[in-house]
Order: sequence, then structure tokens, then C-alpha cells
Amino acid sequence: MKNSKLFSVLAILAYSMNLNGQVGINTSSPTSTLDVMAKNTTGTATTVDGLLIPRVDRQRAQSMNAIPISTLIYINSIATGSQTGIAANVDAVGHYFYDGIAWSKLNSASTNSNVNVYNVDGAITENRVVHMGAKKFTFKGTSTNAFSVAGTTLSVDAANDRLGIGTITPSNKLHVTGNNPLRLEGITTGDKQTDKLMVLSATGVVKTISTLASLSIPDPAIFKLATDQNNFLNGYGAGGSQVVPMSFVKSTIPGLTYNAGSSTITFPA
Repeated sequence: MKNSKLFSVLAILAYSMNLNGQVGINTSSPTSTLDVMAKNTTGTATTVDGLLIPRVDRQRAQSMNAIPISTLIYINSIATGSQTGIAANVDAVGHYFYDGIAWSKLNSASTNSNVNVYNVDGAITENRVVHMGAKKFTFKGTSTNAFSVAGTTLSVDAANDRLGIGTITPSNKLHVTGNNPLRLEGITTGDKQTDKLMVLSATGVVKTISTLASLSIPDPAIFKLATDQNNFLNGYGAGGSQVVPMSFVKSTIPGLTYNAGSSTITFPA
């Protein structure tokens, strides 16, 4: 009797197996290695159509050995076993597959598909490069310290439109805190007639004042004594004069000339 049942099963499988060694259930034309068709693909039938895979608890999954990669199971309880070893990822009831190292969750719309950089913390394991091309990469926020890098290294205050370097509580548009906090390179020469002077307030806030020309600071002319002068103007009364040999160093006064032979300085009219 047992032999006749076995022959019947083999006959059924052979009936649904095509020349390529493909098996079909509820179909005589399987399109893959195993093709399972629903008995009722439409309509209101109340019978169950689906595929059941082995259902085990966490301890049973954790105890398996020599598991082939891609093995599928359904964890129906995590009351047993522990979240260690090959069950390190088993923290909830659901479908899992073996990836060669541990049981991993199958993504589902209700759980794992929503696990991403937006709602779960994590760490990258190697360098990453984002190729943006002509696309924009925008962060939007409404709070203080909405975006930061390594604590106080860089902080964006989105609530007040401020940027902090060395602080997470910037009080100005750009607030830099630290030892030797600012270095500028590649600065071009300014115009003393029109450019403003940059100054710092007592609290370190950068400000500007009037132009150099508007401060009425005389343009300098620099000379140096050719030799040491002893008893300079000694014995000379009011209205007297003394020739002092000098050499010209530099002048910013347009039109100023110096005659070294007579030690005479001529100022422009």
C-alpha cells in the first residue's frame, strides 16, 4: 500500500514537470524551477492560497548548523533564545533568510523598508562618494544646531540663520570661536581712498569705520640721517637753520622730491 502511494506521488510530480526539470503546482506549464500558482487567482473564494515556509522560534533558528545560504524561515517567537550569534538580527517576529553569516530580515512594507538614514542611527563601514552632477543637495531645518559636524567643529543655527565654528550657539551670522580663529589668504590690495577700514569691537565683532582718506592721516615721507648729528640745533636761535644730511627712504606724497646734494625737500604745490 505504501509503495502504491509513493508511485502515485511520483506520477503527479512527473505530470507537472516539463523537459527542463521545472516543477509546477496548480499549473502544467511551470516557468521556473518551482512555479506555484494559486488555485483561485481571482474571485471571492475563502480557501487559502499561499506558500508556508517553516515556522520556528528564535532558539531553534539559533541552534541550526551548516545552514545553506538563502534558507528561508519564519520566526514566530522571540521569547526563547538570545539576540546573539547567527540570531543577532532576530529581534522581532517575521520572515528571515540566512545570508551566510546570520539570519537577516526580509524587508516588508510595515517594518524594514522604513529603516533608513532618516529614522535609524548607524555608521558607514568605508568611504562614500555622492555624485550630485547638476542636482541640489539641500538640508532644511528650523532649530538651533540643526546640522553639526563633530560637535562644535561646525554648527548651523537654522532658527536664526547663523553659522558657528567652534561653537553650537552662534550669536552672529558667522561666529568663530577658538585660538587663532581666523586666517585669510589671497587678499588683494585695497584702495585707501574708497575702501573702509576693518576693526574689531571689544567682543570681537567685525565692524568698519571710515576710509583711510577720510581720517585726515597725513601721507608719510620717510628719511634717515646720513650720519649721527651731535649738538643738533645747539646754538641756533629762532629763525636759524642747520643743514642736516639725510637720505631718502620712501614717500607716499605725490610730487614730493628730495635733493640729496643740498639736503632739500620740495613739497608739491
